Amino acid sequence: MKQEEKKIIIWLVVIIVAIVLVAAGYFLIKNRNNLFKQPAPVSAEFSIYGPIDYAKYEKIGLKKEKVDILFGKMKETTEALKIKPNDYDYLIQLGGFEKILKEYDAALKTYSQAISAFPDYGVAYAETADIYIYPLGRYNEAEDYLKKAIERMPYRSDYYRWLADLYIAKFPQKKAEIEPLMLRGAKETPSNALSFYSYLVVYFQREGDFNKAITYTNKCVQIAPEAERANFRQTLGELQAELKK
Repeated sequence: MKQEEKKIIIWLVVIIVAIVLVAAGYFLIKNRNNLFKQPAPVSAEFSIYGPIDYAKYEKIGLKKEKVDILFGKMKETTEALKIKPNDYDYLIQLGGFEKILKEYDAALKTYSQAISAFPDYGVAYAETADIYIYPLGRYNEAEDYLKKAIERMPYRSDYYRWLADLYIAKFPQKKAEIEPLMLRGAKETPSNALSFYSYLVVYFQREGDFNKAITYTNKCVQIAPEAERANFRQTLGELQAELKK
């Protein structure tokens, strides 16, 4: 190869390298904020890495020591999530800490992340519903999420009770659904049937339907452990006396 040709090739390589370096520099300058910024907090008002507003939490009854413990646990959980992103247990823990602090927007986003990662798990649906009920008052959405929680975890008797309580408090027109709801729970989890029948005893007693209250009290007497049967027999006697009045 002639000397002139070598010089041309060298100059071409230098020009190409210069162009690449300039382009890379421009990219870094333009995107430096995105490349090097820390993960954004859940909201502008709440960040576990920012200064803690102790006065705000004191207003909801949380002392400084308790707040420090909660923020410490949240930081530990968040660091664990950096290693195991979308770990369901960690997300549920984080959402729980946020709920205690009444950082409901943050908790909802955490539970939403858990649902997106594991749509077939029920806990995040139920915890979301709990926030929808109080303080948000979004009762229709709460009902939908509780139904989803029950579908995914039919053995959780507390989810059935939450839904039944919601019907009693906010959807009186749906009270007729409470009995089949509880019977469904008893069928899904026979080992926990006593919990469902006990709920129906109290529910029908409050509704003044003593015949049905007696029916489910008898069921409780039949399946309750020996130590608890005396209490149900006493309730049965009281209900029978009310029926005779």
